[in-house]
Amino acid sequence: MSDPTKVWLITGCSTGFGRELVKALLERGERVIATARNPKSLDGLGGQQHQDDFLKLQLDVTTQVDIDAVVQASEARFGRIDVLVNNAGYGYLAAIEEGEDEAVRAMFETNLFGLVAMTKAVLPGMRKQKSGHIVNISSIGGLVSFGATGYYHATKFAVEGLSQSLAIEGKPLGIKVTIVEPGPFRTDWAGRSIVQSATIIADYAETAGVRRRETAARSGKQPGDPRRGAEAIITAVDAPEPPLHLVLGRPALDLARKHVAALGAEASPFERCRRPSRPPQGARRRQKAPIYPRGAGQGSARTSGSGGSAWPPDRVGRRSRPRRDRRRCRRAGTLGRARSSEALGLGAARKRTAATAAPRQARLEEPPGGSIRDEPTLSGVGGGGGSRLAELREHRLAFLEPLAEDLGDGTQDLEDVAVPDRIIDGDARLPRRHDARLAQ
Repeated sequence: MSDPTKVWLITGCSTGFGRELVKALLERGERVIATARNPKSLDGLGGQQHQDDFLKLQLDVTTQVDIDAVVQASEARFGRIDVLVNNAGYGYLAAIEEGEDEAVRAMFETNLFGLVAMTKAVLPGMRKQKSGHIVNISSIGGLVSFGATGYYHATKFAVEGLSQSLAIEGKPLGIKVTIVEPGPFRTDWAGRSIVQSATIIADYAETAGVRRRETAARSGKQPGDPRRGAEAIITAVDAPEPPLHLVLGRPALDLARKHVAALGAEASPFERCRRPSRPPQGARRRQKAPIYPRGAGQGSARTSGSGGSAWPPDRVGRRSRPRRDRRRCRRAGTLGRARSSEALGLGAARKRTAATAAPRQARLEEPPGGSIRDEPTLSGVGGGGGSRLAELREHRLAFLEPLAEDLGDGTQDLEDVAVPDRIIDGDARLPRRHDARLAQ
């Protein structure tokens, strides 16, 4: 039968949230490993009644030897680690220019790299047991920033990003992650735990300097109760679906909401910049079909010698959008009348029977009102009837090829395309007909 209680490993238990978590968990009957750099600071925790459920260990999260020893001792005593609470950390007050490299690196070693080392040490056991929960104590300073605490914010922003990635990676393995983001609580963060830069630049007196003074004045007077915060963390861990972000305290919640609102308001004026007004360069565009001008074939465009210009010319007249091309073809009567695929020379059309194709072929070769050979000679073509007929067919095919491409999706057969019998006459008009399938 599985043990209903959890095994909690907590770092930084000398003060603040770590100490209050140990007290609350022992009262619930949970098993707890409390750690601190100075083991004497853990005096007063536990007692005879909790000697079987409580283990105190010395731990410096910046030392890998200490980390390995704590994990081994915890697993040897309780058999597993169910919850890791990375609470060890401290603050640093300085303007960015005032920051001292050695002090900044030392804070990163504790707040970030110590957290990473502890997490990596417990993950193998959690993967093996297919369960576990990692609670990283961040801050509202991991979401919003203030003056004089830029380096501290940098460590907490890093914890936020790392924790979110860990949550994605650990979910399939049964490992959960919660980021605790407390606001101002009555801990020693602003008291004896805070570190300040010895370098003070007068030009930052109205920004970082003001924050330094306010932080010192509020120490011990913050509205948040660390005991209630510890109980909220335990409740979140026990939830069937623990939250990824746990914002603690009304001031922190208000700051988080204002931050989200300000982010949206700042991004809105530039929303249009993310929507290009034209297709990106190199994008494929649909080829537009040529539209022959009305009245073509009159005057000099239709001549009877070799001195005039040939008609129909190559790609002349206005060009319009493909949809307008179809409407123009319907108005010109070039849609809706059947035409034999053999007569048009287009292999994509459905072939008609020989009996039906023959009359159509005759109509094409001998249009009503006379023979093609009786018509004036096209300039540049010559007077031979056979060559002229071939040229006329080429012009008809050139006219229909763009239309065939538009109809290449299978919604319209080329047999339903009709060409005016006297296409060389630009004024020819046929009755308007509508094809039901094209109308869709």
